[in-house]
Amino acid sequence: MVEWGILALVVLGIAWSLGYYAQHVHALAERAAVMSTLGALRTSLVVQQITPTTRPATPRIPASMGNPFDSLERYPPNYAGEVQGRNVDSVSPGQWAFDPQCQCIGYKPLYPQGLQSHEQLGALWFQQSRLGTATLLTPLDHYVWHGSVVQ
Repeated sequence: MVEWGILALVVLGIAWSLGYYAQHVHALAERAAVMSTLGALRTSLVVQQITPTTRPATPRIPASMGNPFDSLERYPPNYAGEVQGRNVDSVSPGQWAFDPQCQCIGYKPLYPQGLQSHEQLGALWFQQSRLGTATLLTPLDHYVWHGSVVQ
């Protein structure tokens, strides 16, 4: 009976440690997906900036105004829509949102345990701004996620 109890404790310990490391790998994959989406948004804003308007009948939203997700060919599957006042309470974890008041996009992480921020708003926020003719997405805070700076 004692041997079976020890074996059960060993199996539970292994299962717990595998679960912990699996969650860590999921969090790292989430960070990579966020960085990929930010890269796609920044690239689409640049392409929108340099692409000449060929059809005057279709109005173009200036890259410095409006929702940056509109510059993508299609919305990401985890895009939740618009929020007001950078309030992500109505947004499910793992989703992006846009705040038209501050011209910001935000992401509410599924695994926020490794996220370090001064604001503690429960989301990563990036503001759309102009530098000359370029449109930028700059972080509103210094975000460190699992040891890497999110820019």
